[in-house]
Amino acid sequence: MNKKEFLDALAKKLSVLEEDEKEDIISEYTDTINEKVKNGETEKEAVKDFGNLDDLVKEILKAYKINPNYNDKKESFGKKSEAVIKEGAGIIADFSKKIANRFTSVNNISLALVIEIVIKVFITLLTAMVLAWVLDVFTNIGEDIFSHTFSPFAEVLSLFWMIFLFVIYILLIVMLISSMFKGYFTKEDSKVKNSKIKNDKIKEEVKKINNSPKKKNNGTTISDILLFIIKIFVIIWVIIPIIFIDIFGIIGLVISVVYLLQGLDLAGLVIMMVGITGLITYIIVILFNLVINKGKISIIPPIISIIIIIIGGILFTNAIMSIKYYDEVPNKIETVVKTKNMELDKVTSIHYVDFAFKEDVELLTDNSMKDGEVKLDIEYYKDFNHINITKETITEDCEYREDECVPGTEDYIYIDNDIDDFVATKNGYDIFINNLKHKKVYNYEKLYKGKLTITANEKTEKLIKMEM
Repeated sequence: MNKKEFLDALAKKLSVLEEDEKEDIISEYTDTINEKVKNGETEKEAVKDFGNLDDLVKEILKAYKINPNYNDKKESFGKKSEAVIKEGAGIIADFSKKIANRFTSVNNISLALVIEIVIKVFITLLTAMVLAWVLDVFTNIGEDIFSHTFSPFAEVLSLFWMIFLFVIYILLIVMLISSMFKGYFTKEDSKVKNSKIKNDKIKEEVKKINNSPKKKNNGTTISDILLFIIKIFVIIWVIIPIIFIDIFGIIGLVISVVYLLQGLDLAGLVIMMVGITGLITYIIVILFNLVINKGKISIIPPIISIIIIIIGGILFTNAIMSIKYYDEVPNKIETVVKTKNMELDKVTSIHYVDFAFKEDVELLTDNSMKDGEVKLDIEYYKDFNHINITKETITEDCEYREDECVPGTEDYIYIDNDIDDFVATKNGYDIFINNLKHKKVYNYEKLYKGKLTITANEKTEKLIKMEM
């Protein structure tokens, strides 16, 4: 095995390490081999002095407190996934670094680093756009599926599905950013000099290299300023908004627990909210570790959170699907009838959009009534409506109108529900919660609507103009 074959094999087996750590090790073994060749040894002899490659890799990994058997078949799914992510990020990093080196000289390290970061930012944004497109596709699929359920649970399921996909999207983006850029935020010297490699010959060579003079950092560089700006950007535009999302998630969890204790079947929702808040909290931890140069990414916590979300989502969906829906109002809701007699002397428009559905409006003919007389019978639910009937005469000014307009005056009758929103909402809320405990849901919108019956003779009917 020559130098190139040895270094390629070593780099591949050390892919579990951080990119900068791996590069430092490869660099030092490269220098060690070159030194041996200068002293008269061949590349194969120099490589042979290191002993068995697998044993050497195990010693290096032990020095970095990593299980040397990480690549065994018994390796956990989580560690395999971490290795795949790191290896993928490493490939992109090497690719972007090669491109950056084409635009800059080897001596201009600061500018090369800037260009390398810009390239990685571009690749990250492109990947985020692709993932956003995938997110949009799955969101639409979920909305189409949930639209076949009844309101308001169709909207609730669609909302939680969107939140779930959004959290997964953020997690993937954060892990991508962390894998791509974490090495730039690290200031510690991660050279192999701090390791405990037992091979005495290697140890002596590494010690010589580490004792050689190092170039000092002459003040702040362009890359330092750029990295500082990136950190500020991540804190303001990423970490802080996600913290607020996490706070709202915790509030939602607390509310879910309160309703669960009140007797609602929300165990699945509580479990799902635990998973969502746990996943968002993990994302925040990753971002903080990225900014303050601490800790490593582990894929185990998000996998556990996703499993919890899926289990909770299944239980919550099952609870919703067991609820019976009735396209009517709940029984025993008191109704009242209000009658209003009015006189018409010309064409009059009756507006009822804020009170009744079109199918609940009826026009009756009673030729026993005198001309111009109209009777309005309004049936509504007492605790959810406060009916107000007003008649107005409006003068139509066509000066600034572009559509067809007839100048003059026209009479309007407005039938409005002007009940206090808080009162109406509270009354509806109490009934909704009580029904939900018994797994029943009604068309509560009808509680805020009524029935309108208009009675007049045939001649007067010609003066009535129905408008929603």
